[in-house]
Amino acid sequence: MTERLFNEIPTDPSNFLITQWSKDEFSFGSYSYLGIKATPHHRAILSQPIDNKLFFAGEATSTNHPGTIHGAFLEGQRAAREVLANGHKNIIVIGAGIAGLSAASFLNKLGISVTVLEGRSRIGGRILTSYDLGVPLEMGAMWIHGDSDQNPLIKLAQILDLNISKPQKTIQSLKSNIYNDSLENISSREILAAIHHYHKFVKKLRHKDLQVGFSLQDSVNYYLYLENLNRNMLSIFNLLIYINLEIPAAAPISKQSSNFSPEVFSFPGDNVFLPEGLSSIIDFLAKNIDIKINQIVHHIDYKNHEIYIKTSQGEFQSTALIITVPLGVLKKNIVQFSPALPSAHLNSINCIEFGSFEKIFLKYNTIPRCDKNHFIVTFEELSFYLLFTNLSNICSYPVFLVEGTCNFLEYISHAHFIDVLSLTNSIVCGLSNNKRINI
Repeated sequence: MTERLFNEIPTDPSNFLITQWSKDEFSFGSYSYLGIKATPHHRAILSQPIDNKLFFAGEATSTNHPGTIHGAFLEGQRAAREVLANGHKNIIVIGAGIAGLSAASFLNKLGISVTVLEGRSRIGGRILTSYDLGVPLEMGAMWIHGDSDQNPLIKLAQILDLNISKPQKTIQSLKSNIYNDSLENISSREILAAIHHYHKFVKKLRHKDLQVGFSLQDSVNYYLYLENLNRNMLSIFNLLIYINLEIPAAAPISKQSSNFSPEVFSFPGDNVFLPEGLSSIIDFLAKNIDIKINQIVHHIDYKNHEIYIKTSQGEFQSTALIITVPLGVLKKNIVQFSPALPSAHLNSINCIEFGSFEKIFLKYNTIPRCDKNHFIVTFEELSFYLLFTNLSNICSYPVFLVEGTCNFLEYISHAHFIDVLSLTNSIVCGLSNNKRINI
């Protein structure tokens, strides 16, 4: 365990929430990334129709916007168009997340009757707006990547007249938003040099100049072998790797493919979120759709003209099936297919991996004073970073959001939740009182 960060005992939060997406039996994680054996082509293969009857859709099938809400939304519409192109009228969608609802809503607007089967007791999938702390908080997907009119979610938010919050960027000034005693003496010159090296590294990735070994970690190691970064520059370089490569994958670079070109995630513009909650968009898409909840799909038989779907509650038939269950579920073989899926699809499911990204929400009766919207704390002894968002400054909610992945997941899987709360709460209270952090 870590030692207490401050001599005095911080004020405890009045309430808290902790996510556990890695253990969620309907997702087994947060979003997809390219595993060591994968390339973007595996996403394209997974999106291909099977016998013009089975159509997969979701963020994992998106080659341009994987791991994003808008990527899942657009993939749902793509699958709906393919179903229409094949002349189907009797259609079932599996999954009432944003991909499934996007597909169903698209078809419904064209006058085509669709039934959506959802295993959970609610709709939304990995979008879950919780009101347990008295304000809308996103337990799962939160950020809309790119606030330009090109983003379909921005268009929906405008149609629904939803507020769009545009926080400051996570690192406007690296030095003023990173907290760790070991970084205090880093000069501005070293920070700029580290940023230059990160962009140089990414450029080499794009030009396939660093494809050595099997993992992205191998590529990083090779780059650092070729270049001369001192300890301070290396600290910043590693932080940029975490922010730009590990958070978007929800996985360490040691598990990501070296056959890698940084995937396109965002539309133009800033990353924003909806203070009223993404559930507003989910509810809008679900209007007038026949959705049957608590329908856990066990078996899909597609060997004949009709597709037979067996669930925990009964059986259904269709001529076309849009499958939007998370990749984590497909990897667990929870849904059985007859006949088995083609080898190309199975290989893609195996090669594309599924990462986990967890959150902690700390609610305070009196919010600790802190003038920053975002900051990052590094834990060198525990080998992880945490991202803090001050929702009080952004949307007047008396809540701090703490986010982490990679080694942080290992920490919270073994630590008692009281220790996790003590660690994160100490940081919030310490920074708000301009305390020095010793980690």
